[in-house]
Amino acid sequence: MSLEELYEDQDRVDEDLLRSTLLPYIRLARDARVGDPAFRPTADFDDLSARGKTLVVLLTQRARATLGDIESDTVPLRPTMISAWTGIAGGTLRPALRRLASERLVMQPARGMYELPPYAIEKAAREIAKECAHD
Repeated sequence: MSLEELYEDQDRVDEDLLRSTLLPYIRLARDARVGDPAFRPTADFDDLSARGKTLVVLLTQRARATLGDIESDTVPLRPTMISAWTGIAGGTLRPALRRLASERLVMQPARGMYELPPYAIEKAAREIAKECAHD
């Protein structure tokens, strides 16, 4: 055993975990037309809390980049886009994003932009699963 084992690939994405976490809540439109959102929430998406919906949207962006649907530099989203996809009002969403950022589940690569980094995928998936277990 070596200390080298502590290193991880920072860009590695667990595709199986992303798929199993997102499948109950969203579908993606392949080759969505301009103005037609690629993000399609399922009925179960509506049962999630604002926090859960936000995590699903940010995980979806990570999945879209992994699939090659979007460039990695377009993974971060503005709160207005998250709000449009989730239906969460800005007054609820912005404090939730700040909490997620303070918990290191979400990062801000630029002012007013939010993304879920690869290292937080597992933790986000656990949170979403816990939320479902309480139903």
